[in-house]
Amino acid sequence: MVFKKITKVIMNLCRMDRIHFFKPALIIPFILILNSARSESPFVHIVVQEEPGKVLQYAVIYREISRKTNPLINYYWHNNGKMRSSRGDFSGNLLHGNYEEFDRSGRLTGKGTFFYGTKDGDWKFWNKEGEIAGMEKWRKGFILQKISVTQTQTTTERYKNNQLHGKRTIIEKQKPLCIEIYRSGELKKNTRKLSLKSIRKQSGTEKKNKKKQTPDEPKLSE
Repeated sequence: MVFKKITKVIMNLCRMDRIHFFKPALIIPFILILNSARSESPFVHIVVQEEPGKVLQYAVIYREISRKTNPLINYYWHNNGKMRSSRGDFSGNLLHGNYEEFDRSGRLTGKGTFFYGTKDGDWKFWNKEGEIAGMEKWRKGFILQKISVTQTQTTTERYKNNQLHGKRTIIEKQKPLCIEIYRSGELKKNTRKLSLKSIRKQSGTEKKNKKKQTPDEPKLSE
């Protein structure tokens, strides 16, 4: 479609008297280059797939693609009317282009982009109320960052080679609740920061225990 529009514009320029310096002999090779690029571009078809409780809409390459795969990456492909995924390889038509997910009421619940079967760029997810439930940043099959949002907490995670790597932070009511440090998927450090609510609850429990304690009760020796 884009190539047709470009070709049409160029031909119109050739016909215009005031732009006499555009010579057909110079334009025709350019058009041939565009058509050649068009013939090499994979054919993409939009698919609408119904699933229990949701509807998926995505773009699929309907041309055989040979590409080097990575054992760390999940590939998304289409076969027998279904979208499928597998780690390290694929066996069908690769997803390539925009992806959207809706619930049965037509509400948008997920949106992102595929690049030759791999997740790429920014991905967003919404809950039933239409509020952001999560965000992910991908680079050709490798997740870089993930943010999960609930009514009370926001969790931020960083990744490297599709494994947790770096800080994993949990924030409750705009205050850090827990900070974890990961290296290649392994937890190296865990720092838990109590919220004000937890501190008040803990101090209230200690006061109750002190009131219950009698003078005759034995005390642990120091």
